[in-house]
Formats: sequence, structure tokens, C-alpha cells
Amino acid sequence: MNDEEDQETPFQVLDANQLAEKTAWVRLFIREARKRGYSIDDVVALLDEPGMTVEAAVQRILSTNKPT
Repeated sequence: MNDEEDQETPFQVLDANQLAEKTAWVRLFIREARKRGYSIDDVVALLDEPGMTVEAAVQRILSTNKPT
């Protein structure tokens, strides 16, 4: 076997319960972001900003409405 076949993806190391929990949090976050006027593209763009952490992006989105 080569090394690529031995590598696990992030989802492979999670058991089914962990994956379900993480999926639920992501869905909740996206739903709350949409309520505040953010699209998925907005969330991805925010996360793509240099130095932006997931925690900071969540705080920013959930504490404000999208400026128009």
C-alpha cells in the first residue's frame, strides 16, 4: 500500500456520533448566519480572510447583522 491509502480524512477519524454533533453545529451556525443576512458564500469569504479563526468568524457573524 502506498502512503496515500493509509491516510485518514478528517471525517474518517470521527465516529458517527462525533460527526453528527459537528454537522448539527455547522447547520445551526449556517442557519443563524442566514437569519442575520449572511449567505454561505459570505461565511466562506469571512473564513478565508487572513488570520481569521473559526471562533472569530462565528463571533463576528452571530453578534451582528450583515451590513448592507
